[in-house]
Amino acid sequence: SSGINAEYGDHFAETYDHHIIQHDGYMGPTILAEEAAILLGQNTSAKILDIGSGTGLSGEAIRKKGYPHIDAFDPNKRSCEVAQRKGVYERVFLSTGCPRGSELQLILDNTYDLITSVATFWVTPSHPGVAMLEELARVVKPGGRILIVDNEEYIRGDWQNWGVIKELEGR
Repeated sequence: SSGINAEYGDHFAETYDHHIIQHDGYMGPTILAEEAAILLGQNTSAKILDIGSGTGLSGEAIRKKGYPHIDAFDPNKRSCEVAQRKGVYERVFLSTGCPRGSELQLILDNTYDLITSVATFWVTPSHPGVAMLEELARVVKPGGRILIVDNEEYIRGDWQNWGVIKELEGR
Protein backbone atom coordinates (compact mmCIF):
# COMPACT_ATOMS: atom_id res chain seq x y z
CA SER A 1 0.00 0.00 0.00
CA SER A 2 1.12 3.54 -0.53
CA GLY A 3 0.56 4.73 3.04
CA ILE A 4 -1.20 7.93 3.98
CA ASN A 5 0.39 10.05 1.24
CA ALA A 6 3.51 10.49 -0.82
CA GLU A 7 5.35 12.36 1.95
CA TYR A 8 4.57 9.61 4.46
CA GLY A 9 6.06 7.11 2.04
CA ASP A 10 9.21 9.20 1.61
CA HIS A 11 9.83 9.07 5.34
CA PHE A 12 9.12 5.36 5.83
CA ALA A 13 9.93 3.72 2.47
CA GLU A 14 13.07 1.94 3.61
CA THR A 15 11.60 0.59 6.88
CA TYR A 16 7.93 0.26 5.93
CA ASP A 17 7.91 -3.49 5.20
CA HIS A 18 9.57 -4.42 8.48
CA HIS A 19 7.43 -2.07 10.52
CA ILE A 20 4.07 -2.90 8.98
CA ILE A 21 4.50 -6.69 8.97
CA GLN A 22 6.79 -7.41 11.90
CA HIS A 23 5.47 -4.75 14.24
CA ASP A 24 1.82 -4.43 13.20
CA GLY A 25 1.17 -7.96 11.89
CA TYR A 26 -0.39 -6.52 8.73
CA MET A 27 -2.13 -9.17 6.59
CA GLY A 28 -3.55 -7.08 3.71
CA PRO A 29 -1.12 -8.26 1.01
CA THR A 30 -1.51 -11.90 2.05
CA ILE A 31 -5.29 -11.67 1.92
CA LEU A 32 -5.10 -9.90 -1.45
CA ALA A 33 -2.82 -12.58 -2.93
CA GLU A 34 -5.09 -15.39 -1.74
CA GLU A 35 -8.13 -13.72 -3.30
CA ALA A 36 -6.20 -12.96 -6.50
CA ALA A 37 -5.25 -16.63 -6.83
CA ILE A 38 -8.93 -17.61 -6.50
CA LEU A 39 -9.95 -15.12 -9.18
CA LEU A 40 -7.12 -15.94 -11.60
CA GLY A 41 -6.98 -19.70 -11.11
CA GLN A 42 -4.51 -21.28 -13.55
CA ASN A 43 -4.09 -18.09 -15.62
CA THR A 44 -0.43 -17.54 -14.71
CA SER A 45 0.01 -15.29 -17.75
CA ALA A 46 -2.54 -12.81 -16.36
CA LYS A 47 -1.58 -9.14 -16.51
CA ILE A 48 -2.05 -7.42 -13.13
CA LEU A 49 -1.96 -3.76 -12.11
CA ASP A 50 -1.26 -3.02 -8.44
CA ILE A 51 -2.70 0.40 -7.51
CA GLY A 52 -1.00 2.01 -4.49
CA SER A 53 1.79 -0.53 -4.85
CA GLY A 54 4.10 1.14 -2.34
CA THR A 55 7.14 -0.95 -1.51
CA GLY A 56 5.78 -3.99 -3.34
CA LEU A 57 4.37 -6.08 -0.48
CA SER A 58 1.26 -6.99 -2.45
CA GLY A 59 3.23 -7.60 -5.62
CA GLU A 60 5.55 -9.96 -3.75
CA ALA A 61 2.62 -11.89 -2.28
CA ILE A 62 0.89 -12.19 -5.68
CA ARG A 63 4.13 -13.24 -7.39
CA LYS A 64 4.63 -15.99 -4.77
CA LYS A 65 1.24 -17.36 -5.82
CA GLY A 66 2.62 -17.84 -9.35
CA TYR A 67 1.51 -14.66 -11.15
CA PRO A 68 4.63 -12.79 -12.33
CA HIS A 69 3.18 -10.20 -14.74
CA ILE A 70 2.50 -7.30 -12.42
CA ASP A 71 2.75 -3.55 -12.99
CA ALA A 72 2.82 -0.96 -10.21
CA PHE A 73 1.14 2.43 -9.79
CA ASP A 74 2.03 4.59 -6.78
CA PRO A 75 2.64 8.24 -5.87
CA ASN A 76 5.80 7.71 -3.86
CA LYS A 77 9.11 7.58 -5.71
CA ARG A 78 11.08 6.16 -2.78
CA SER A 79 8.56 3.37 -2.23
CA CYS A 80 8.67 2.57 -5.94
CA GLU A 81 12.46 2.43 -5.78
CA VAL A 82 12.25 -0.09 -2.91
CA ALA A 83 9.81 -2.18 -4.97
CA GLN A 84 12.06 -1.97 -8.05
CA ARG A 85 15.03 -3.30 -6.06
CA LYS A 86 12.92 -6.32 -5.18
CA GLY A 87 12.25 -7.03 -8.87
CA VAL A 88 8.56 -7.51 -8.18
CA TYR A 89 7.07 -5.40 -10.98
CA GLU A 90 7.53 -5.42 -14.74
CA ARG A 91 6.68 -1.72 -15.06
CA VAL A 92 6.29 1.02 -12.47
CA PHE A 93 4.03 4.03 -13.02
CA LEU A 94 4.74 6.95 -10.70
CA SER A 95 1.74 9.20 -10.12
CA THR A 96 1.83 12.78 -8.95
CA GLY A 97 0.30 12.88 -5.50
CA CYS A 98 -2.41 10.48 -4.47
CA PRO A 99 -3.34 8.30 -7.49
CA ARG A 100 -6.11 9.67 -9.68
CA GLY A 101 -7.83 7.97 -12.57
CA SER A 102 -6.70 10.63 -15.04
CA GLU A 103 -3.13 9.44 -14.57
CA LEU A 104 -4.07 6.07 -16.05
CA GLN A 105 -4.85 7.66 -19.42
CA LEU A 106 -1.55 6.40 -20.85
CA ILE A 107 -2.70 2.81 -20.32
CA LEU A 108 -4.68 1.32 -23.18
CA ASP A 109 -8.24 0.09 -22.74
CA ASN A 110 -8.64 -3.58 -21.77
CA THR A 111 -5.01 -4.07 -20.69
CA TYR A 112 -5.27 -5.93 -17.37
CA ASP A 113 -6.89 -9.18 -16.29
CA LEU A 114 -6.84 -8.07 -12.67
CA ILE A 115 -6.38 -4.74 -10.90
CA THR A 116 -5.49 -4.96 -7.22
CA SER A 117 -5.17 -2.56 -4.33
CA VAL A 118 -4.59 -2.83 -0.60
CA ALA A 119 -5.27 0.01 1.84
CA THR A 120 -5.26 2.70 -0.83
CA PHE A 121 -8.78 3.66 -1.82
CA TRP A 122 -10.83 4.61 1.20
CA VAL A 123 -8.41 5.70 3.92
CA THR A 124 -9.29 9.40 3.78
CA PRO A 125 -11.31 11.66 1.47
CA SER A 126 -8.02 12.65 -0.20
CA HIS A 127 -7.44 9.08 -1.38
CA PRO A 128 -8.71 7.92 -4.79
CA GLY A 129 -11.98 6.38 -3.62
CA VAL A 130 -14.76 5.45 -5.99
CA ALA A 131 -13.96 8.29 -8.39
CA MET A 132 -11.04 6.25 -9.76
CA LEU A 133 -13.09 3.12 -10.37
CA GLU A 134 -14.44 4.41 -13.69
CA GLU A 135 -10.91 4.59 -15.09
CA LEU A 136 -9.98 1.21 -13.62
CA ALA A 137 -13.03 -0.29 -15.34
CA ARG A 138 -11.66 1.08 -18.62
CA VAL A 139 -8.20 -0.52 -18.31
CA VAL A 140 -9.41 -3.89 -17.03
CA LYS A 141 -10.19 -6.45 -19.75
CA PRO A 142 -13.79 -7.56 -20.36
CA GLY A 143 -14.40 -10.28 -17.80
CA GLY A 144 -11.46 -9.00 -15.73
CA ARG A 145 -11.74 -8.09 -12.07
CA ILE A 146 -10.93 -5.24 -9.74
CA LEU A 147 -9.91 -6.52 -6.29
CA ILE A 148 -9.68 -4.02 -3.46
CA VAL A 149 -8.78 -5.11 0.08
CA ASP A 150 -9.21 -2.59 2.85
CA ASN A 151 -10.24 -2.33 6.48
CA GLU A 152 -13.98 -2.15 7.03
CA GLU A 153 -13.58 0.98 9.13
CA TYR A 154 -12.32 2.86 6.07
CA ILE A 155 -15.38 2.15 3.94
CA ARG A 156 -17.86 3.40 6.49
CA GLY A 157 -19.02 6.94 6.13
CA ASP A 158 -20.84 9.07 3.65
CA TRP A 159 -17.92 10.78 1.91
CA GLN A 160 -17.88 8.24 -0.95
CA ASN A 161 -20.40 8.06 -3.79
CA TRP A 162 -21.07 4.33 -3.49
CA GLY A 163 -23.57 4.52 -6.35
CA VAL A 164 -20.63 4.46 -8.78
CA ILE A 165 -19.89 0.86 -7.81
CA LYS A 166 -23.46 -0.26 -8.53
CA GLU A 167 -23.35 1.51 -11.91
CA LEU A 168 -20.09 -0.21 -12.86
CA GLU A 169 -21.32 -3.62 -11.71
CA GLY A 170 -24.29 -3.16 -14.03
CA ARG A 171 -22.07 -2.98 -17.11
